[in-house]
Amino acid sequence: MPPPETQTADESLRNNSFSLMEPSEDLFRTMIDQIPILAWSCRPDGPTEFLNQRWLDYTGLSLEESLGWGWKTAIHPEDLVKLTETWASVLAYVR
Repeated sequence: MPPPETQTADESLRNNSFSLMEPSEDLFRTMIDQIPILAWSCRPDGPTEFLNQRWLDYTGLSLEESLGWGWKTAIHPEDLVKLTETWASVLAYVR
């Protein structure tokens, strides 16, 4: 990042905005980790990009193992085919 005296107004605003977002993101993660349910979010093309701590504790998987399509290892094999088909149809519908 360039020193403040050499930044344009847009660069300065962007950098300040990112600085303000970091505490908000930390607070959001802390709050989501405290709720008593499994929570996650996915990218528009389907793979997970966030899973809360309760999900990780429940499945026994690490965050690295769970991100992307890794969450599928936590699904019972008898349920995985139907779940994958349903998820694919949801993704096709929202595109």
